[in-house]
Amino acid sequence: MLEAASSRFGSIAAVALEDEVSLYQNGLLVAASGHPMRAEGLVHLAMAQHPAPLSVLLIGGSVSGSLREVLKHPILRCDCVELDPMLLAMGRRFLPPEETRVLDDPRVTLYHTDGRFFVRTTPRRYDVVLLDLPGPSSAQLNRFYTVEFFHQVRYCLNPGGVLAFEIAASETALAPEQRLLLASLRETAKRVFPQIAVLPGDTCLFVLSAESSPLNDAAAIAARLNERGVERQFLHEEALASRLTPWRTAELERALAGEVDRATINSDFRPLGYLYDLAQWSAQFSGPLRRWLGAVLNLPRAWAYAIPLLVLPTFVAAQMLMARAATSRSTRSQTPSEGASLLRRGGRGLTVPVAVGVTGISEMVFQVTAIIAFPVLYGYLFYWLGLLVGAFMLGLAAGSLYLWRRSEMPSAPAWRWFVGVHVAILLYPLVMLLVFQQPPPPAVFLALPLTAGALAGLEFPLAVHLLRQTGQPVGHAAGLLYALDSLGAGLGALIVCPFLLPLLGLTGTCAWTVLLNAAVLALLFLPQGFRPHRHVTRAVT
Repeated sequence: MLEAASSRFGSIAAVALEDEVSLYQNGLLVAASGHPMRAEGLVHLAMAQHPAPLSVLLIGGSVSGSLREVLKHPILRCDCVELDPMLLAMGRRFLPPEETRVLDDPRVTLYHTDGRFFVRTTPRRYDVVLLDLPGPSSAQLNRFYTVEFFHQVRYCLNPGGVLAFEIAASETALAPEQRLLLASLRETAKRVFPQIAVLPGDTCLFVLSAESSPLNDAAAIAARLNERGVERQFLHEEALASRLTPWRTAELERALAGEVDRATINSDFRPLGYLYDLAQWSAQFSGPLRRWLGAVLNLPRAWAYAIPLLVLPTFVAAQMLMARAATSRSTRSQTPSEGASLLRRGGRGLTVPVAVGVTGISEMVFQVTAIIAFPVLYGYLFYWLGLLVGAFMLGLAAGSLYLWRRSEMPSAPAWRWFVGVHVAILLYPLVMLLVFQQPPPPAVFLALPLTAGALAGLEFPLAVHLLRQTGQPVGHAAGLLYALDSLGAGLGALIVCPFLLPLLGLTGTCAWTVLLNAAVLALLFLPQGFRPHRHVTRAVT
């Protein structure tokens, strides 16, 4: 380890293995000295798609060798977007000078901002746009492979312009998960670019254009590169002919065509790309993860909406069991008070903990949705992430403090407050959907997690107060509710990130949360001390 440091954009590490230096950004490899082959394959195949590129936009790749290869072409300008200036500073310190001196080329203009934010706001137009980024392995990276981003790129391309990026694949045979990811990205690109080519190789190169047909002929690509006098160490004529043989191109086309029916469009509000990428990663192993992901990918969306509908019948069944237990106990012991106490706990004593657990799930949905929606709406996240989480915690404190000052609230008003809080939790996802349609300024967006935290902060002391009315000690009630809230939050994280968001999208996940809280609200309006059979009431009495 040569150096490890953190900036407001993430963590960066420089690692040396003998003479090779590698740079990692947030755990992902972004540059390695002595490996020009990958940069040549990405850059020269992409640059050869345009007959005379003069202006280039490079997102990422400033120290990975891609910028160096771009400058081998007779271009006039290259705008290089690299989010974190610390990455460039560390590259200048540890990478060989020939890898970083291109940063000072007069044709290069560096921008330290989010690549998507730059594409959306720049007034410039480009002949070639190159993405030198990892694949859609996270929701943050997935933003660069969605139909919305492709629309933004098309707007900043000159007539005949080209967008190119590469995705890890296989040179010989594609696994089913790889085929599904590649097919999804191709179908997504087709929504924006009518001219598409996917070139085979260890990494599949996507070439997208609105007007000109991409080249997949090795001889034509080599002729353009030779005409420009581009020096290559690995991508010579023989390597091009081997990579772009007709049978490889045809085999790749056949493999992707077979997945068209299963492949789903990758969008900002339904980020399926990172689920497909996770499935591709899991294909390297055998075990429960791969089987579970395979089941999720083949699961119809309607089944996900059935989960909230199970809350109400499950609760009623539990009520019936507790009522029968109360009858049995009172009959055996001839102490009706014990049976009545158990039945009373089966009312609010069961409803309140269930509601708190579901709120834990809902609050996790609210936070994850806000964190993913923010960079989609505004183009950047990073240093806002702490503010989003901090606003939620501030809301928790404010809601709890407000109820603490009203700690002697009678039982009936406390119950009405409790129901009112859950009505607000039910309506909250609908407010989020409105915000997604008309995004406010970023600072105003912080009101969303602040409100979500305040609702949770109001609920918890109310729930403790209501459980105390059933005869439970305050310490027992608080410990039980805190455990259920944490359990709900944990389940929410496991359900939302790898399952609901990719399968249903942000909008569908909000609708799913509305259904879940509607079921809980129905429980709250059931008569407390619900008795399913009349003889149970007489026996307890």
